[in-house]
Amino acid sequence: MVFLLPIERHEQRALFACAIVFSLLPTLFVALRLIDRRKSGRELDLSDYLILVALINVMGYQGLNVACVLVGGAGWHVQELTERFGIVSGPTTFLKMILAQQIIWATSLAFTKISILVLYCRICTLRFFAIVAWATSAVILLWVILVVVGSLAICQPVAFNRDQTITGGHCGDPVKLWLSHGILNIVTDLVVLLLPMPVLYRLQMVLYKKVVLMLTFGMGLG
Repeated sequence: MVFLLPIERHEQRALFACAIVFSLLPTLFVALRLIDRRKSGRELDLSDYLILVALINVMGYQGLNVACVLVGGAGWHVQELTERFGIVSGPTTFLKMILAQQIIWATSLAFTKISILVLYCRICTLRFFAIVAWATSAVILLWVILVVVGSLAICQPVAFNRDQTITGGHCGDPVKLWLSHGILNIVTDLVVLLLPMPVLYRLQMVLYKKVVLMLTFGMGLG
């Protein structure tokens, strides 16, 4: 039987609220996108299916956030969990969820970025643009594989991630791992953000409309 922790602390309420908000917002935006597709009589394309997969990953990620609060002991000190509730497995459960979150976080970002790049290719048919977009998609896929493999392989055996009392277990340097992942993530973010800007700037329209359109694309990435 799973024991659900009471939500008493500010840290718990903040995590819980963030999980709810950042589940509802992407669901709303994707729903509006699909409604627009339906009303305009357009069929779903690859970019739509990719963003739906990304949404499923986001919901899983936020679901794990809620589970971290209700089951994993997020927001509580380890000593408090033991003294008040007699729970000694809370930190272990929490670390299991964090490992799963790392993987789901990476896949949700990857599907979102690739969805945007596929949408770009539908809007702009320039050969060079398409080459850069697909090359960036390949780099993003490589990145998500590195995150998944790195998250699972940084500690050997894998169970050592959550239980560092295992005899003979060892871990690599997590700072170096996440620094490398973070740099590649930022680079692909910048490519996705900047790729359409030259095309948008060359559009035959007044400057302020170009600026608004460029800002709209930039906000869409954020």
